[in-house]
Amino acid sequence: MEDSMAKRTDEVTRVEFGQGAFLERRTDGAPIRFSATGRQHTTRHVHHSPKEPHYSFGADSDAELAVMMLLDVSTFVVTYKAQPHRLLLEVPGRKPLEYYPDLELTVPHWFVGEIQKRNKLFAKVALKLPPPRCQSDTLVSLVIEVKSEKDRRASDPEYVEKIERAKVAYAENGIYFFWLDFSSQMTCLDLNHLPSLLMDADARWREAHSRRAWRHLNACAGKSTYGELIKVLGGGPAGREFVNCLHMRGDIWVDMAFDPGDDTRVAMPPLLRIDPQLAANIFAGSAG
Repeated sequence: MEDSMAKRTDEVTRVEFGQGAFLERRTDGAPIRFSATGRQHTTRHVHHSPKEPHYSFGADSDAELAVMMLLDVSTFVVTYKAQPHRLLLEVPGRKPLEYYPDLELTVPHWFVGEIQKRNKLFAKVALKLPPPRCQSDTLVSLVIEVKSEKDRRASDPEYVEKIERAKVAYAENGIYFFWLDFSSQMTCLDLNHLPSLLMDADARWREAHSRRAWRHLNACAGKSTYGELIKVLGGGPAGREFVNCLHMRGDIWVDMAFDPGDDTRVAMPPLLRIDPQLAANIFAGSAG
């Protein structure tokens, strides 16, 4: 997509999406804009994601921040960005419509299919154990627009037109779109424990920790408990920190739909965030 049709400036790469639509990204991979400047009179946050440690993200609301923390914990999400790009939509006789999506995720295609099912709730799906098929599944881009109860834009005709045209442009270019209604899709779980778990994402991980965890899970047919794995990794607060860290890395899966306790399920997930050759080498080492 970003080849012969791409045009570069000093900071932005523009890609023609067809039918008067253009997508622009920063050439350095950073968010195309950063809305948390400290000058606004509404809630803004600065978020540092363990899945994108080189960038800081601006969250325009408490709802967006909560979604980002869920994405940090979700084993399905390989990576994501906030304010990832600008979509320009030309309108005859008017200035182009500009759309800045809230989030863009890289996820297995299976995940997109699940959240689009009518009876599935985003938060619950995001915290599930990915099925084995996700290991070989195609990774796709998923754009998310977060809608909170206080968001009045849904009654703005220009905003509605912009969203509908954006959805068409994305679909024609192989990018999926999901409108995340916070009140129904996120409040189905109490996620107040996630910020404390995220504090362990930067634990002093070493390859030996993953090997020990995998060796234990292999001996237990791929399933164990939070308490048992904490013991395997040294016990106490440090062992708990390493278990949480390994989950954030995608090396193991912990059922984090609730604040984990000793009996919480732990399992071996498909390794989506690890280079396949590296994973093979580490697995070989874990057998010894």
